Amino acid sequence: MSIFRNENPNLGSVTTVNETALTSASMTATATSDLKPTTREIFNFPIVAATIAQYLWVAPWKCQIKAIRFIGGTVVANSTQTIQPVVTPVASQPAAPSSGTALTAAAIPVGSGSTANQPAAAALSATTSVLTLNPGDLIGMTISGALTALVGGVLQIEVAQIG
Repeated sequence: MSIFRNENPNLGSVTTVNETALTSASMTATATSDLKPTTREIFNFPIVAATIAQYLWVAPWKCQIKAIRFIGGTVVANSTQTIQPVVTPVASQPAAPSSGTALTAAAIPVGSGSTANQPAAAALSATTSVLTLNPGDLIGMTISGALTALVGGVLQIEVAQIG
């Protein structure tokens, strides 16, 4: 009996996947473990007026960015602030988020060009290798301008485990 519809091969309740991932004590050391399979994860990062450029998430396993969305509670029509999601590979660390490689084709508008309370999907980078993360790669964001007028924003990033 399968757990999921159209599953091939059938995975059972005790199925595990042998994967290589970061250890809990290191940002560079990896270990092999037998874990339950994960297909997709969706992460929500709150964005408020005081948000600064920062790192948001460390990839614990090899994965691919599937979608990036922004939802703003209140936006200001005459503002030009943007958020740019970035990735910094392990080999380039330590580095500031501003030195990362853009994950989207263009920065995401959080003022003019966005609609309050409406999810907006960002166009992902056309470079597939940028969207593939290895264990230890960092996802961050940079911000242009001060987000003084933004209220209740959320940056949502969807990843799928691969490999």
